[in-house]
Amino acid sequence: MIEILRTKLIQLLLKKYKKRKPKPWTRKDTFFAILTVAITFFLIFLMAKWIKNYEKEQLENSFFTIACIEKLKPRASKTRGFEDRILFFFIKNDTVLHKVYTTYSGTIDKHNINEGDCFELKVAEKDYDVYECYFNKKIDTIISKKKYENHTYHTIFHKMKLE
Repeated sequence: MIEILRTKLIQLLLKKYKKRKPKPWTRKDTFFAILTVAITFFLIFLMAKWIKNYEKEQLENSFFTIACIEKLKPRASKTRGFEDRILFFFIKNDTVLHKVYTTYSGTIDKHNINEGDCFELKVAEKDYDVYECYFNKKIDTIISKKKYENHTYHTIFHKMKLE
């Protein structure tokens, strides 16, 4: 009795999990597959072109200012490897904007950057995003942020680290 049930169970399992033959592709299936791939590549191309135009527009609408280094973090850990983080501030329209600039590991040592140094900085007009920091153009000046009341920080954690 048990053997009969076992053989029937095995037959049912074999029938259920039997490999099915793939259905052959029709012209309609092939057309929709090609159309899907073409639309996907077209959308990726459009997004890349839009991003490139956006960055070009941001770069055209940028200004130069002076950035003063607040804090240095050489070889700050990252998910893969290490990088240098430079915390700085610059002044725009009676507001002190605090930002973080991330570069390759070893940049701080290579350019001999210290806290309180001032450099030329290229910033986007729209969102004050940093495009370039010219570390080879050191400027001998002192910028005091104490006389300004409005301070804008990169993040809340950035504010806690500086205060």
